[in-house]
Amino acid sequence: MQSTRLDPPHIRMPDFAPASWLNVDTPLQKQRLAGRSVLLHFWDYTCLDCIRSLDYPIRWHDRYHEHGLTIIGVHIPSFAFAQAAAPLEAIIDRYAVQYPVLLDNQFQNWGRFAVEQLPSWVLIDSAGYIRHVQAGLADTIELELAIQEVLRLQTPDLFLPDPLPLQRQEDHPEAELLPHSPELFAGFEKGALGIPQTYIPDHPMVYELPRPDLRARHRLYVQGIWRARPECLSFAGQDGGQVLVPYVGAGVHALLSPSDDPVDVWLNLRPAKDTLPVVEVWQDNAPLTPDIAGEDIEYDDGGVTVVHVDQPRLFELVNEAHCTTHELSLIFRATGLSLYSLSFSSRIKP
Repeated sequence: MQSTRLDPPHIRMPDFAPASWLNVDTPLQKQRLAGRSVLLHFWDYTCLDCIRSLDYPIRWHDRYHEHGLTIIGVHIPSFAFAQAAAPLEAIIDRYAVQYPVLLDNQFQNWGRFAVEQLPSWVLIDSAGYIRHVQAGLADTIELELAIQEVLRLQTPDLFLPDPLPLQRQEDHPEAELLPHSPELFAGFEKGALGIPQTYIPDHPMVYELPRPDLRARHRLYVQGIWRARPECLSFAGQDGGQVLVPYVGAGVHALLSPSDDPVDVWLNLRPAKDTLPVVEVWQDNAPLTPDIAGEDIEYDDGGVTVVHVDQPRLFELVNEAHCTTHELSLIFRATGLSLYSLSFSSRIKP
């Protein structure tokens, strides 16, 4: 029976454009991959859906590497700091990624494989033909079945396990989600600042919060001394800078960095473990309770909910069972601490 998941073998895989590689001794080219099926995972560690998608290729590597599948992560930086290798290496270690990762900082491989969104997947058979292309986080079961079909092209009687279940029912392709706030960016290039004062690029400026009745959803409000960068807001005071966000959603992730200095990021200059900069996290003027606290939340000696910003990455702040309306307040306790974006997640309609 002809496959319904694989495209006809018409388009050959292009060579990879020159780039840096991690988790491999020498750069891979398609000649070295001859005779193996290949799955390319286009992703970015600053993208929430990409991080959520990461568990699938990690587990598929364990399942299918010995059966002839090579997985390659192609990292596409959405922010300038994400071009640096050191933070990406830390993410690879954090999630125990075992397969090669290509740093596509110039977007050349993005273009060669005609990728249009993150995350995306490109499946190549052992003869070097592109057989399946898929975008987004949904349909991972269909993608795994396509992987199995490609492997069986070479070994027809290969016994393989049932596909992995979806990590989250919200990722089902037919799931209807409740409305939630869109991703909010902090820098002046795409920023969602809602206060009357405008961005003053690259200079410290004192901001004040508007009255509660003047605060709208889907906007950022800040108080204190802040420096607006193209991609982030960096706290320029000594202590107590506030970011306030009215939002709708069940989950909140913040893209934070201990520094807005790209040299610090490129050289992986992290603060010492016992002096990690702190961001306090408050919701509706109260600390987060344990039942809604995200995985990166800790409690200080006074019971205040905080995150310790150890490196540039996404931090899960809130994880509720229901999609509701709240006001999130972040208190920045160190100079240079930077906010790049806030991402919100939803739940399935009842």
